[in-house]
Amino acid sequence: MKISEMLVREDFYSILKATLNRNRNLLGFLDGPIEINERGKDCVLFVNPQLNAIMASHPSREVVNFLRKEYNVKGSLWRRWSVKFYLFFATLFVRFFSETGISILYGKDIKNILIYPCNKKIRLFDFSKGIVFIVLKENFPDTYIERDIKFREENHNNFILPILNAQKGSYTERIIQGRSLARINDVFYVEQSKRKALELIMSLTTNNDNVCVKDYIESLSRECCQLLNRKPSFLNAHVVQHVFECLAEVNAAERCQLVISHGDLQLGNIWIDDENGQLIIIDWETVKKRSRFYDYVTLYLNIRQSVDIQNIYDMILRDEGLKSNLCQCSIETVARIVLAEELVYQTEELISFPQDIGINKYTYILNKYTKLKL
Repeated sequence: MKISEMLVREDFYSILKATLNRNRNLLGFLDGPIEINERGKDCVLFVNPQLNAIMASHPSREVVNFLRKEYNVKGSLWRRWSVKFYLFFATLFVRFFSETGISILYGKDIKNILIYPCNKKIRLFDFSKGIVFIVLKENFPDTYIERDIKFREENHNNFILPILNAQKGSYTERIIQGRSLARINDVFYVEQSKRKALELIMSLTTNNDNVCVKDYIESLSRECCQLLNRKPSFLNAHVVQHVFECLAEVNAAERCQLVISHGDLQLGNIWIDDENGQLIIIDWETVKKRSRFYDYVTLYLNIRQSVDIQNIYDMILRDEGLKSNLCQCSIETVARIVLAEELVYQTEELISFPQDIGINKYTYILNKYTKLKL
């Protein structure tokens, strides 16, 4: 999610200021006021909502190279060159292309700092040290970030980036000298890497739970309702329960396997390390047990980029890769399972935000579920 979208969704600058203040010692900021204003003379960092980047007026070569990799976009020749053109001038004339500035006291070379605000956390890259600090946004629940830390500290596989240091609500890791699959244009290589990523995640499961589909969907319904109890401002829990009742209308004899699932397996979370060619999967904050179909659908049908629930359901029914791996349930039932899991995912997403942030989007998605033709 870009800063431009967060500006609409939340009081972004107040959250940013409070987060930087709370973590000033961890991030290397000196004592003194942190102010966000209209690109004043005292500003040392500048906010570009389109690039989703906060950087110095004269960023280092490492910062610029990182942004070039990050914005090596796909699409038409016109789109690719437009992005390159914008990036060139936005990193050359940072102050001019920024929306606001940040005045802050920093004891080291500010040129090597890049701040990347994310959905629930903020990443601060320090290219002089080769590390990135990940800190939870102010007032955001720490459930996701603590799950990420716990999983990565317990799993030391080569494709899981190790945590260098962890504290409550924050951790550090090395900067990956590479790029995500979303920024690689070699279609064959991307497809190979997607298959490998799925295989690596499946290797995490040592014992598959074979469960009754109907019971599983009903358990997801209960989980969802319990989560919504933590969001009293959302008043349509009965609608959620009705959706699950419709999804649970399956043959009682059908079964499915539960495996360790990443939960947000999209191209942007699969990286290739340029130094050794190692595939690295990042952002494990949504990891938990789900059906063995969920990560496949998230990756291959790109459901993170769509809120068209009917289209997702129809795509699952047509997908030959899923059809070839059916065992104890029908493709229609697979679609019901995945949509039930996706509704739990969206509910967890909702309760991971403070106050009423996220309710409008969740209500919109829920409305799509109520119109679903099974």
